[in-house]
Amino acid sequence: MNTNDIVLAIDAEISRLQQAKALLTDTSSLTHAKRKPGRPVAASGSGKATSSKPAEFNVMSRKRRGMSDAGRARIAAAQKARWARFKKAAQ
Repeated sequence: MNTNDIVLAIDAEISRLQQAKALLTDTSSLTHAKRKPGRPVAASGSGKATSSKPAEFNVMSRKRRGMSDAGRARIAAAQKARWARFKKAAQ
């Protein structure tokens, strides 16, 4: 590689770096220079309401899971056993 080729390659690299610097320092091209406080705005199609009317929500309501009486009784019994162990250890 001769000296002229090296100089041309360096000039091309300098030109690319100057263009990159111009893009990075151009503040007028930034659409949101400052962020507002709070949660960021969700992208479109994320299930947000398109209207303030409840009937026009495009989100399907999710059915809540219930707990059976037997399951609730098992949890209550386990918690009572924990309290009993704690009270016994405190004495």
